[in-house]
Amino acid sequence: MEGLTIIENYITEEQESLLLDNIGKPKQVSKKQQRNRILRFGSKVYDSNIVSREIPDYLKQFCKEFNSDSVTINEYFPGQFIDYHIDNENSGEVIIILSLLGNAVMNFKKKGSSFSIEVPRRSLLKMSDDLRWNWK
Repeated sequence: MEGLTIIENYITEEQESLLLDNIGKPKQVSKKQQRNRILRFGSKVYDSNIVSREIPDYLKQFCKEFNSDSVTINEYFPGQFIDYHIDNENSGEVIIILSLLGNAVMNFKKKGSSFSIEVPRRSLLKMSDDLRWNWK
């Protein structure tokens, strides 16, 4: 698929642990909610769920590598989901997702077509081009 890159084992278990230690332990909420926490750092695109306009040191390595000026952390538990959408156009040309603690299934659809992919734990997914702009 054009615009889709998955890099398996992008980070080590130790790096994952460091990220999780800094983010804080998840707390399960009502099963009726689609997802738990949303944490945003450095975002100039969104005004909600801002933790800090500064990106903390433990996340800066990822921002430098991908020339990013913001990080959003979405927390999910098994059975929770986010509905089909296309990220805000001001989020940039490339959307980067790092899967932590477990595999994630992502579903995509566009004008009568659909497909699903599994993003393995500690893997990085990059969406660009047609996939970023035209697929939900």
